[in-house]
Amino acid sequence: LDWSNNRRIFDAVRGTVAANGGDWSLDVFASSPVMIEGTEFNDWNDDSQFHGAYFTHKIGEKYSADAYGLYLRTDPIREDRVTLGARFAGKPTKQFEFDAEFAYQLGERGDADIRAWMLGTFAKYTFAANRWRPGISGGFEMGSGDSDPTGGDVRTFNQLFPLGHAYFGYIDVVGRQNAQDYHLGVSATTPTKVPVTLSADAHYFRLHKDGDALYNAGGGVVRAGDPSASQDVGWELDFTVALKPGKHHSILVGYSHFFPGEFVEDTGPSDNIDFFYTQYRFTF
Repeated sequence: LDWSNNRRIFDAVRGTVAANGGDWSLDVFASSPVMIEGTEFNDWNDDSQFHGAYFTHKIGEKYSADAYGLYLRTDPIREDRVTLGARFAGKPTKQFEFDAEFAYQLGERGDADIRAWMLGTFAKYTFAANRWRPGISGGFEMGSGDSDPTGGDVRTFNQLFPLGHAYFGYIDVVGRQNAQDYHLGVSATTPTKVPVTLSADAHYFRLHKDGDALYNAGGGVVRAGDPSASQDVGWELDFTVALKPGKHHSILVGYSHFFPGEFVEDTGPSDNIDFFYTQYRFTF
């Protein structure tokens, strides 16, 4: 997503095979993330390798199914993590669309085995007959956590290279690792020459395991786990206004507010968070 001065960059090679008019395709890639240097030549990270294969199959005009296998090698912690996943999405009618994805991770970190998973679901209904095209959406996101991160198997899901603002609210105080997100949203688009899309979304966050940490969207630890604390992380409300006044121009304005829950209050400072932003994008 275009939210930073430097996009995430990989040095990579990729091969793609497609057939049947593009109804199915297979991407195979090998890569390493690039370290961004302020005054020196950017080079890939020798301590990280990311490879995989991604298969996509269109099922008629309304559905698609994906399957993928991803391999991440991280040194010097000596972690080899394999992610196996599948996704099924579709739009069976003009009004209804859905998306569901599941992934399981296995491998080794040092002498410990990796056993982790994630689940994501989304559904939306649009009242297409109304000129404002109002819609209501909902979903559930979860990434596994580890009740004992200091020993035994590694059960915290690794969100690999996540998108900020994409799934767990715009503030990014919560990421997919050891988290549950129950979300509802409403939206509408004005019937004007330059359509304006208005959206409001609510997220309720909980920890999956109270012994594991609260992680943000970048994978950093926000608060250490505390088995004696609540699993209630808090609420977030997101409001956005988006418009595209021209072929090459788009504008996004938004405001978000985070209401801390009992876990945040039990483990340290618990101030509310306000996030206001504007974004203009020119593409060519």
